[in-house]
Amino acid sequence: MAVGFDGNEAEQAFITDGTLQAICVQSSYNLGYLGVKDAYDVAFNNKTIPATVDTGYLIVTKDNLSSDAAKGVLY
Repeated sequence: MAVGFDGNEAEQAFITDGTLQAICVQSSYNLGYLGVKDAYDVAFNNKTIPATVDTGYLIVTKDNLSSDAAKGVLY
């Protein structure tokens, strides 16, 4: 079994042809949104941000490659 980590077209093709059984894809939107939000909160609202922030992810397989959720994180 092989699992990749990215959402690009090459890895999507590897899912389709069976080279990879799954890819773990982070939410680029959440990464950007939470990064800016947390930076703002630290700079202007005197908040403390945890050392680890869960930005979410999706395990993409052949079964959900065409789903709306997968389309939201693949590029």
